[in-house]
Amino acid sequence: MKKSKRNRRATDRRCFWRLSKKAIEIAPTLIKPNQYEFGELTQRKITSIEDTIEVMEKSNLSKIDYIIVSLGKKGSLLFHDGSIDHVIPPKVKTVNDTGCGDAFVGGIVYALYKIFLSKIC
Repeated sequence: MKKSKRNRRATDRRCFWRLSKKAIEIAPTLIKPNQYEFGELTQRKITSIEDTIEVMEKSNLSKIDYIIVSLGKKGSLLFHDGSIDHVIPPKVKTVNDTGCGDAFVGGIVYALYKIFLSKIC
């Protein structure tokens, strides 16, 4: 029997939560959810930057060194070592946003790599 669209979404959400919970337990160095994914991860409704900060402060994600929540045109929030930075990107004309998140994470990983190299060299 074919699952309805609503049932598939509910199954996807449960699967996302179980896998995310396991991933958080191993305490990765970095996660970069968007605001919606961060809400799903924390099981909270997030509709603003203030909500995102409040949820982060009450979350159990302190074992993760870098949490970067992307906010689309509103930029990103970086949570690291108890500090919160709101980074606002320059305005650009978007032609196609496919791959933006991957490119963003690539830039972050490169920056962290450069910081790591500067500490050991």
